[in-house]
Amino acid sequence: MIKLLALFLFLVSCGHMPAGRSYLSEMSREDGTFLEPYRDFPVVVGDNGSWGYSEEVRRMRTPASAEELEEYNLEQTLKWELSDLEAKQSEEAFSLYQKYAHHFKTISEKIYYLRLPYHERYSYLEARGIVTPKAFSWHLPTNESAINLGMSKTDIISLLGRPQRVEIAGNPSFENERWLYAEQGNPKYIYFEYGKVEGWE
Repeated sequence: MIKLLALFLFLVSCGHMPAGRSYLSEMSREDGTFLEPYRDFPVVVGDNGSWGYSEEVRRMRTPASAEELEEYNLEQTLKWELSDLEAKQSEEAFSLYQKYAHHFKTISEKIYYLRLPYHERYSYLEARGIVTPKAFSWHLPTNESAINLGMSKTDIISLLGRPQRVEIAGNPSFENERWLYAEQGNPKYIYFEYGKVEGWE
């Protein structure tokens, strides 16, 4: 009976654990890559070989090195910052961002774009070659009576499209602005006070 019990304990024990044994030393090759189930060792009965959690969670729980952990933490910080900036965009600004976001190769590029003042984003897209100046060349209607005093900025965008440049005077919350449009290469301006049209030239 004692021999049977000893045999049982031997079979179910995990064996001798040498001093200094670590996950990295046991599960990595000389080239620094990890051993993989099925390819490098057989999988025991009942083990399906899956991690049971995502690759992102695995990286967080068992980073291969201090450098990888630092890289992971930086990546998470950037993702949180991007998520925060996206949430703060107006519906209009977010719609424009979604239209061109696939051109930005990194999270940092997206963050840079979203940190730009809204009126500078078209210029940035042009400078990057993402859009052509022609794509955003608007013209004032020949009948300027279509523009009326007191119109909102939304009214003007519906009528003329987006301006090529927006200049803000004083506190942005007062919405005192000058919008630039181009008509055959000649600048045309619309002036707003408290977000309403006060004149044009």
